[in-house]
Amino acid sequence: MKKRVLCLAAALLAFCTVACGKEKTADIAETAGVRREPGSVMKDGAEETAAAETEAESESASSVSWAKKDGGYTYTFPERDDSGMAKVDEMYSFSTAMFEDQPDDWYFGKTTRNASTGEVTVVWERSQSTLDVLEEYNAIYRGDEERKVVYLTFDAGYEYGTTAKILDVLKEKNVPAAFFVNGHYVESAPHMIRRMLDEGHIIGNHAVNHYDLTTVGVDTFIEEVEGLEDMYYATFPDAPPMVYFRPPSGNCNEWVLKMTDMMGYRTVLWSWAYKDYDTNAQPDVWSTLEKVKESLHNGCVYLLHPESQTNADMLGQMIDWIRGEGYEILPLADIK
Repeated sequence: MKKRVLCLAAALLAFCTVACGKEKTADIAETAGVRREPGSVMKDGAEETAAAETEAESESASSVSWAKKDGGYTYTFPERDDSGMAKVDEMYSFSTAMFEDQPDDWYFGKTTRNASTGEVTVVWERSQSTLDVLEEYNAIYRGDEERKVVYLTFDAGYEYGTTAKILDVLKEKNVPAAFFVNGHYVESAPHMIRRMLDEGHIIGNHAVNHYDLTTVGVDTFIEEVEGLEDMYYATFPDAPPMVYFRPPSGNCNEWVLKMTDMMGYRTVLWSWAYKDYDTNAQPDVWSTLEKVKESLHNGCVYLLHPESQTNADMLGQMIDWIRGEGYEILPLADIK
């Protein structure tokens, strides 16, 4: 089994720190490169009580936790536990059947919202059997459905000159996001990833290539995931551990979930998306905002693509409207 090799001194030092029983904490401030000690938790610019911070900082060593201070997000990412790989041989014979409820377009979102009352109707939902499997492997489909919270995630594969504007808006609005990067993006846009890290965003694993991982073998799956790690840490040896994984195109079954879990990752799907990835057929901002407004729901995990000019142009309005409806935009690390 291929193991990640970090050859740079900074990475070795980081692992030595972990070996001494310490977690690696990424304290990302609003100003690039500034690291702060964990402090009082901030929420929409207002200081929360010390008790709230203590609770946020008291998560177990196996959990991801976060705090917010002075416009910067602090994340605690424990090293992944990939001890499950000791049983990887069983995956060669594990069923690769797709979920029985897997339509071609499920990932575009199937909820409607009454603009007057805020009541949300689920037009189409995953079957209970699929939801049970997602829960078994601690996969993220929606976040906290009991609160008015949403989460922004982006799949970054190619750079079309629009990501900088998206990051500008996120910084201006003080909004955290998660960016899932593939091999091409690591190679072609390291300056963008550096900025994402410095401005308090989470970086997730989106595999080296854009293969349908439900159709590959065990060895290829490992190469796709660990290969992305190799590329990422060779470029960013000071980056915190990657703990989130999104399968390309959201192609997922229990085999993918189990492989991901064995490797110590948490699979992140989404509950709303739209066709924003075709750079030659971008929808207009107004119609896209209407889709956002019709589909807002508690725990919504948005999937957007940073190569979209529509997303770059409408993101500020989208954020303002979501907040105007009384929703918070929180980092993935908030989903327990």
